[in-house]
Amino acid sequence: MRPSRYKTFAWRGVVLQIPSDWDMAVDGVVGEEGGYIRIDDAVRPRLEIRWERVPFEKAKPPEEVAKRYLSDLRKRLEKKAKAIAKARKLKKVKAPEVKVLSKGRLKVRGHDALAMHLRGPEEALYATWYCEHSERYYSVQLSFRSDEYAVQRAVFKRVIDTFECHGEGDAQMWAVYGITMQVPRDLELTSRRLTTGFSYIVLASKKRDRYVVLSYSSMANVLLEEYYDSLEEWYRALPLKRVISQICKVKPKVAGKLKVGPHEALLLKASTTHILKSRKMYLSSAVWHCPESNRIVCLTVVVRGADGEGFLASLGERLRCH
Repeated sequence: MRPSRYKTFAWRGVVLQIPSDWDMAVDGVVGEEGGYIRIDDAVRPRLEIRWERVPFEKAKPPEEVAKRYLSDLRKRLEKKAKAIAKARKLKKVKAPEVKVLSKGRLKVRGHDALAMHLRGPEEALYATWYCEHSERYYSVQLSFRSDEYAVQRAVFKRVIDTFECHGEGDAQMWAVYGITMQVPRDLELTSRRLTTGFSYIVLASKKRDRYVVLSYSSMANVLLEEYYDSLEEWYRALPLKRVISQICKVKPKVAGKLKVGPHEALLLKASTTHILKSRKMYLSSAVWHCPESNRIVCLTVVVRGADGEGFLASLGERLRCH
């Protein structure tokens, strides 16, 4: 069945649209400046996105990147076949053949890309290109069964047509698991935990003088009825203790309310102790219950040398939790 709905996915500078029932399953750093994302549906892995930073003067044409990709893929299949033979005590297990069924050119946000339709243990649509703005090589692979070709070809086209490999402006989008926010582009991901219980992502400047922390728990109705008496108690037990305390040691106090989209959030504030204001870390947190997504959500900013409530309010205006 062809997907009837799509959603925006944004992570580590990559923005694209995926079917609404797909979500990120694997996120990792490869080498010093490379990355890997795997997006699954409810049954199996579907979309793999890889990137590698290469200076513009060392950039190679997509054909060479695709050739290396095919070589690596065949080596992985051969290695897997040898492992199977060893486990089953066989002389040899033949590695599956990888065929290039078709090859062509396309554009990805203005960049020349090479596209291939592959057949191996399963079928895949693959594209690779170089983005001179981010100085990254990108590779995208969508896997499927042979009888899914027509449907997944349409999905692959939507992915390619909406793929943003370099951003513009000062803000960068992050959108995953139903929450979307815009943060300054100079903030980078320093840690994250994405589970069904308690999840968070931490973004920080290179100088570590500005942080944005987004955290949430699902099943808010159960948590607030059986485990926590209030939003403040949840905040102190989870975001503050497990995440924020790793950034700064503070004792936040309730400072009023703050509007975050359609929600009225509890505002908590604090600062570290230091004789110089310029060396203090100022914390501002907004905590709210989103009935639509059945989540408790917390957005926190920590800023060195200045009260961050205004920064928090501006982020809250552009955050969507359902």
